[in-house]
This record gives sequence, C-alpha cells and structure tokens, in this order.
Amino acid sequence: MAIVEAVYRVVGALAPINQRLWRLRLNMVPANVLLIIGLGTGAAVCWHNIGRVLESRRALEPEPLSALLSGKRPARNYVSLQGRLVSDARIAFGQEGAAGTLAALTWVPLQDEATGKAILVQLAADYALPGNGADVTLEGTLRPIASPVSRQLSPNRFVHAGMPIERRFMLVEGRRPGSLGGSITIGSVCAILALALAWATLSRNVIFMADGDTPAAGTVAFFDSPSPEPLLVSGTLAFDAKTRRFFAHMPALMRRMDTGDTAIISHIETSSTFFGVKRTEHSGVWMLGIRPGSITEAQTGYVFWGHRKLRATRFRYVSTMTGASERAVVATA
Repeated sequence: MAIVEAVYRVVGALAPINQRLWRLRLNMVPANVLLIIGLGTGAAVCWHNIGRVLESRRALEPEPLSALLSGKRPARNYVSLQGRLVSDARIAFGQEGAAGTLAALTWVPLQDEATGKAILVQLAADYALPGNGADVTLEGTLRPIASPVSRQLSPNRFVHAGMPIERRFMLVEGRRPGSLGGSITIGSVCAILALALAWATLSRNVIFMADGDTPAAGTVAFFDSPSPEPLLVSGTLAFDAKTRRFFAHMPALMRRMDTGDTAIISHIETSSTFFGVKRTEHSGVWMLGIRPGSITEAQTGYVFWGHRKLRATRFRYVSTMTGASERAVVATA
C-alpha cells in the first residue's frame, strides 16, 4: 500500500505543473503534450542505446590478431584477440609499483607471431602480467591510441622493440563498450515522468486513490445536508446555460437551492486569449448542480494535489443543467 501511495504522490506532485503546461500552447499544441512526447522519445532513445550496448557485450569468439592488423576496419569495437604478450617491451607512465605490479598506466605489445606486427594493450595496475612471450586471449574495447604513447612512438615511425605497432588504435583490456548506468537512469526517469504526466493528463489532473470499493456510509447524507465548510471541487461546472467547462481543484462551497437541488458553487476568473488578444472572459460564479437523490457510485478516498493529500469523495450524479450522468470529486479543503 505504501508503494501504491508513493506512486499517487508522485503523479499528484506533477499534476499542478501539468495543468499549467496545458494552458501554454506552442503552435496550438499544449506544452504538456509536447513534453510527454519529448520525454517518451528520450526514454525510447535511452532504451535503444541500452539494447545496442547489451548487444555489443555479447559473448565473443576469440579471433587471431592477424585479422585485425590486416588493415580492415573491425566490425565492432569490443573484441577478443589472441596473440603473444611481450611484457618485456611494455611502455609505462607513472611510478612502478611493488614487484609483480604495474605502473598506473601500462601498455604492453600484443604481437602476431605470423607477421611480427603488434597492437598496444592498455592494462590495469592490478592486472596479473604473465611471463614474457606468453600466449594470451584478451577482451576489451578498441580506442584511438593514447596521445603520450603516440608522441613517444612517432620518432621511430611506430616501431618499438623491433615490432611495427598498429597506429590506428589500441586495446583497453577489460573495458566494455558504452555506459549502462547513465542510459538506464536517464531512460527510467524520462519514462516515469512521461507516464506520470500522461496519467495526469488523462485523469484531468484529478489524482484520486480510493480506499474502498463500497460506498461509504453517510456519503449520500453528506450531499443531502450541505455543510458550510470550504471544499475543493473537480468536475464540470456551468457558468450559464451555454457555457460549461471542466475545472480541477477549485475552492467551492456546497449550498441547497430553493428548488431542492444541491449546488456546489465556486467563484472563478477565467478567460481565453489568442496571440495575446483576449477572446472570451467568463468570470463569476460557476455551479455544479446535483439533482436530489441522484448520487451513485460514491467512493471515499484521497486526492493528491501538489504536496497535499486531501480526504475526498468521488461520485456520479445527474446534472440539473443537462440531465446527464456525470462524475465529480469533492475534497475537503
């Protein structure tokens, strides 16, 4: 239950933002719709990148070094190479560690015995270096050769210890391609925000969590005996016989009309503009009229709006203005 409520709280926190963005139009399209599309696209791109990274990290079949040094561009950067590790010809930058350990940055030639050519392999300081001339299979990612090493090898035309060194790239041993952490984090955040904003949009920013499936005792009596306590109403309110509009979380009061109908009234100032020019204005008293005895499907629960959690009732009623069955939510302010 705590997890479910946490989800409702997140969506409820975004509801006021989503409502404000809905009023902002860019080329006649609501800004929140554009934001949802942008977040969804970002999530799709991130998860696509995750798929590509996972695909590039699949189990590799070791290949001879001669295939890489033949001049062809490798099909992928993550490779598994077989060759002879010439540890006595290593290039190191940084202070040598204790016996059997490497410097902070160490490059060791991996030589192809058939051609005598070699590629430099960047090894970590904790790599257990085998004896000189050992046949090994190394996995890692191909990267452009490091600048300090390139500058050191350039005067000798990339010949080191009598071995021609591949100058296009080197192998970073143990390095896997791509970043999963960043893509997963960004993709998840974008997906959660997009789903939360879409939920808020589809529910008209009324995030209601029921605490039971059966009508609460006294719910109908609550509407039959209006209270002077301030409320927050979410539903379709009428300004006059022709003007009706959905509002969410508007301060209101419940009153009993002379006709016997129950009315929820709210003073609202609203207008619409087009390119800065005010087209319509309907400011004044808006009303939600409830026909007596028409309350059905009443549920008690909570409404989440911003950082607030409010006790609320969701119900269906018959409108006195249209005679149609409609739904509304009333929360205690």
